[in-house]
Amino acid sequence: MELTTGETFTGEAEVNVTAPGPWWQVTGGEVISGSNLISRIPQSCALSPSCTDSLILNDPISNRPATAIYNDNYDFSSTATRGTVSATNQWLVRAGTRPNIYSYAFFDNLSSGKNFNTLPPNTTVTTGVVNDPASVADGGYYWYRTSGNVTIGSPGGSNFININRKIILFVDGNLTIYDGPRLNNFPNDFFMVVVSGDIDVDPALVSPDTSTPAIQGIYTCDGTFSTGTNGVDDGILVVEGSVAASAFNLERDLVNENTDTPAEHFIYSPALISNYPSALAERHLIWREVAP
Repeated sequence: MELTTGETFTGEAEVNVTAPGPWWQVTGGEVISGSNLISRIPQSCALSPSCTDSLILNDPISNRPATAIYNDNYDFSSTATRGTVSATNQWLVRAGTRPNIYSYAFFDNLSSGKNFNTLPPNTTVTTGVVNDPASVADGGYYWYRTSGNVTIGSPGGSNFININRKIILFVDGNLTIYDGPRLNNFPNDFFMVVVSGDIDVDPALVSPDTSTPAIQGIYTCDGTFSTGTNGVDDGILVVEGSVAASAFNLERDLVNENTDTPAEHFIYSPALISNYPSALAERHLIWREVAP
């Protein structure tokens, strides 16, 4: 049907409104991609007072964003434009080389000589397991090692496990997170997981809003970090800490809530970094000429 100037239409017409696609966001932390860096934030976000249409939100303490580094291409908008990386649209860097990926073997080599607490293969990690009074500490940290298909919590569990100490967990295999690790005291507690395979998050593990974490800690894996999906209408996943992986599969889709809410929100935690064990830091030699 076509109307010309001065004509009006008084009939009925069916209008189909399609919900925007899912997207993700970061607060305060650096984002690094060895390939493309894409989060197509919908135009409707800019119209909502509760939504900020940029990839990285300012750190609440410094009120500054962090850097986004990509190698091939970037896109932070669902429109024809490529959107903004931050409120000032600064700190976006295209690197000419791909970043180093710190693998399971790298961390395993650095941790050699540590007194590990060995868990059975295919173990289920619970609050009782990681806070076992019989476990032995080394350098103020509790080091755990296990293998196989390991889970944190179990389906239909408590949705969280309490971390009451500084814990590093090595998993030579795959990890599924059913219950989110929660640190009781950020200045004193720490949680890090190093995985040789994939990390999968159960889609039932959700956050009530974009500021309440379902998972806390530092997570690294040689494989893919997948956020999980119900396939219909997912809940928000908020991770407070850091995640490093060879690939990311951000699967969640909030459907109608995509208009002003990211499906995944990663919040940088300075407290976790300040408690990072020096034993797992890169070692650099300093050469000095010494007089004979």
